[in-house]
Amino acid sequence: MRSGGRVVLHEGTAQELSLEWWVGGDDRWYEPAVEITTRQELIRDLPIVSVSMRVPSGDAVITAFTTVQGPRELVISELSNRSKVPFVAALLLSGPGAIDLTLDGTAIRVGGLPVIHLPSVPQRSASASTVEELRSVVVGGGAAAQFLPREGESATAFLFAVTHTLGVRVAAIVGASSPLAFAAPPVLTALPAVHDLANGWDTHLGRGVNLRTTPALASSPRFRSAVSSLLLYAEPAASDPTTPIVVCSAIAAALDSGGFHAEAGALLADAPTWQGRRGELTDAVSENSVGDAAIATAVMVDALARHGALTHDAVFAQTMAPVVAGGLEFLAKRVKVNPALAPWLACSTAVPSMLRVARDERAARHAEKLFRDSFGLLPSLPVAPLAAKSKGASFVPEDPIRLSNLVRAHINPFCQFDSTSVAILATFDESMLGQPIDVRNLPTPFGRLSYAIRWHGERPAILWECVAIHDDQIPDALVLWSPRFGDWRGTGPRGEALLPVPTL
Repeated sequence: MRSGGRVVLHEGTAQELSLEWWVGGDDRWYEPAVEITTRQELIRDLPIVSVSMRVPSGDAVITAFTTVQGPRELVISELSNRSKVPFVAALLLSGPGAIDLTLDGTAIRVGGLPVIHLPSVPQRSASASTVEELRSVVVGGGAAAQFLPREGESATAFLFAVTHTLGVRVAAIVGASSPLAFAAPPVLTALPAVHDLANGWDTHLGRGVNLRTTPALASSPRFRSAVSSLLLYAEPAASDPTTPIVVCSAIAAALDSGGFHAEAGALLADAPTWQGRRGELTDAVSENSVGDAAIATAVMVDALARHGALTHDAVFAQTMAPVVAGGLEFLAKRVKVNPALAPWLACSTAVPSMLRVARDERAARHAEKLFRDSFGLLPSLPVAPLAAKSKGASFVPEDPIRLSNLVRAHINPFCQFDSTSVAILATFDESMLGQPIDVRNLPTPFGRLSYAIRWHGERPAILWECVAIHDDQIPDALVLWSPRFGDWRGTGPRGEALLPVPTL
C-alpha cells in the first residue's frame, strides 16, 4: 500500500499494476494522493489500511487488506461513501501491466487472465497513454459508456456511481495455489467485513507473544503491526524458490521468537538443500545483501537452532543437526580469519538446546564450549536492510528484514535464552522505571513464559509462570535472571519475588 490508498501489485516486474481511487464530487475531482485532507492509518495496528479523505458533506474512505478465498490470495480495495451525497468513484489502473487490459463482464483480464474482479459492470470508462492524459479525459467528462482500449495505453479508469453509505469493492488475485483460482470469479459478497477481519487477526495474534506494556514504552502497537506483516510474508516467501535465504531465515527467527512456529518451520524446510560444500548456508542474493557469507550463514544457523529449541520437534532437530553442525564449522573457520565475525557466532546460542532436542548431548557440549568465550546476551541481529520487492504474493510493502529486526528488538529486552537459563529485562533503562510490564506467551526451551512487573517504591516485584507446550519441555528446570537486578535468580515453573533496585 502506498500513500493515498494506492495498491501496487507485482512490483518490479513487467506485470506491475497500480490500483488507486479518485472521487468525483459535486464541485470537482478528488485524488487521495494529493489532497491535504487525506489521512492514512492501520486499523488496530493490523495490516488493514484505512485512508480517509474529505469530500463535500463527509468522507470518502478507502480500505485495503488481503484475504484468502478458496485457492486464491486476494488483495481487496474498497471505497466507501461516508458523506451525505452520492459521488462518482473512478478505479484507476496504471503501469506496465495495464497495457494489455480487457474487460470481460465484471472481470478485468490482464494478459488474458481474469485478475481483477469488479462488483458490477462499470458505468463508464476511459483510457489514455499516461495518467496525466487520463486525468484530463476523466475530469473533462470524456469517459465513455463502452470500454474501448487502444493499443499501448497504460492508464485506464472505470467509473461507478456510489450512493450515500454504500461503497464499491474490487478484488485482485495476487496468489494462486492452483489453476482453479482463475476458473471462477471470487464471491465479493462473501468476503469478510473489515471488523470481522480485524477480529480474526486479533484471535490469530493471540496465539503468540503479547507485550502488554504501558504507552510510555510504546511497544505493543509497533510489535503487533510488524508480526502481522511478517505473517503475511511467510507463506508466499516459503513457496517462492527465489526468496533469498537470508530473508527466509530472518522471518523464521522473528516468527519463532513471537510464538508462530508453524509459519516459521515452513520457511526452513529446504535448509539442507541450501548448504554448500564448505558448510555455508547462503546464496548470491543473501551474501550480497549482508556483505559476507558468514553473516548469512550465522543468521540461518540461528533460525534453525531457534526453531528446534523452541518447538522441541525432535524430527526437525535431528534432520537439521548436520546442517547446523556444518554451518558452525564454517563459521568457526571464518572467525579465526576474521575475529570481527565473532558476535555473529554468538547469535547462535540456541544451538546447544536444539542439539539436545536432537538427543545429541556430545554435540551440544561441543557447541557450548565453542560459545563459552564469546557468549553474551543475544543482540538484535544488525542485518543490513534489503530492498523490499514484492512479487505480487504479499500485501505489505515494507522490508521483511527490517520487520524481522523490529520484532526481535521488541522481544529481546523481555526474553533471551541459552541452554540453561532465560534472561529477562536485559536492556532495562530509565524509561521503564515505575512502569508496569506484563508479557505473555514468551517461547523458551522450557515452555511458554509469562511474567508481570509491578513496583513497590523504587523496587520492582515479579510474578512469573512457565507452562510446558510440548511433552519433553521441563518448566521445573527454568532459571530466570537479569543482568540489571544484581545476583537475583528465580527458579521453577512459577513464583514471585521482590527484586533489587535496578542498575541502569
